[in-house]
Amino acid sequence: MDNELTSVLGIVVPVDWDDNGVPLATAILGPNKNEYYVEQDERGAELLAVVTRVVEVKGVIKKAGQGQKVIKVESYDLKIGDEQCIIE
Repeated sequence: MDNELTSVLGIVVPVDWDDNGVPLATAILGPNKNEYYVEQDERGAELLAVVTRVVEVKGVIKKAGQGQKVIKVESYDLKIGDEQCIIE
């Protein structure tokens, strides 16, 4: 993977929780069950507020340990019905 900006469309899913069941980290579950873990920086943490929603994330994908794909979020579009809400 290089530093090329890529778009990923999928559902925001939780992948880590605290002791009370509150999500701490997310991933984007895309078509064909492709999973992209979200880098939990300031922009990535914003996706915690939209768990179970469909988004299109633009960012840089890199490989982490055990072949996992991690996306550093540059911006995202929250899909609301037929409309989009672009967050940059």
